[in-house]
Amino acid sequence: MTPNRAAPSRATSGRLLLGVALMLVAFNLRPALSTVGPLLATIRDGTGLSAGGAAILTTLPVLCLGIACALAAPLIRRIGPDLAVLAGSTILAAGLTLRGLGGLVPLFAGTALAAIGIGLDNVLLPALVKRDFAASGGLMTGLYTMTLCLGAAAGAGAAVPVEHALAGGWPSALAIWSLPALAAAFLWIPFARRTASSAAPPPGGCSAARWPGG
Repeated sequence: MTPNRAAPSRATSGRLLLGVALMLVAFNLRPALSTVGPLLATIRDGTGLSAGGAAILTTLPVLCLGIACALAAPLIRRIGPDLAVLAGSTILAAGLTLRGLGGLVPLFAGTALAAIGIGLDNVLLPALVKRDFAASGGLMTGLYTMTLCLGAAAGAGAAVPVEHALAGGWPSALAIWSLPALAAAFLWIPFARRTASSAAPPPGGCSAARWPGG
């Protein structure tokens, strides 16, 4: 009887871990975007970025989110949605790390990479929530939305205090968010299994990539 009792317990633990992994990935879909605004004046002072350049920096993620939306469907067909989420989280972490190098080129390139990673996961996660938690879809969708908002608020609220606390200035304040992004990617590795395209859920659609609603 013990093995029969252990199997449901393992299944419950696995679903709990999956839920935590989904929420951690979701948490990281906003700080890369919400941290730039509070630090924009500091970035301009430190780099000499013009007002026009600042406008481009703040609108660049919108373009990259659209590119990611176009890439999501073929990526799902090629590697499956679960592995695609890992790809998105890895790209996001790479972009955040790149911004930590300082200077305008790493800043713009890192922002573009991070936004592409966000766009991929933004499209995929709602579909995975519906697929893996069909019996509790309403609850999980609510938690997913709440986690998105929490990530956005955390990034916006902590940006300036973190910049003051770290010796590296604004590059470090932007790059520090690569740590939770990397944690999300590592936690997702056990779930990054390849799935056949026929078993893949449809992507959430381009509207899922819009900022800030998600």
